[in-house]
Amino acid sequence: MVGTDSVHVTEEAAFGPNETTKYALKPTPTKPDKIECWYGAETATTPRVAATYDANDDDWDCLVPTPATTLATDKLWFALTMGATAANGSVTPSP
Repeated sequence: MVGTDSVHVTEEAAFGPNETTKYALKPTPTKPDKIECWYGAETATTPRVAATYDANDDDWDCLVPTPATTLATDKLWFALTMGATAANGSVTPSP
């Protein structure tokens, strides 16, 4: 759950260090104004990647780079923004 939404996340490309992985995010029941994604810790200073809305699939696509060195505690993080409110959620990528 992210705020009042449930978010289904699909890993659409191979995940690994020094890779860019495509994720499809589908929040329900609302459609956020924007989604940003990043890999690492929730408070990581790595740049956030803006997801793009894919009307054909009715989901959001996000291409997230993974650093060369990863920690077991790292996750895919995403922020859903609706109006002036943002809420964070996360999942652990599949190796």
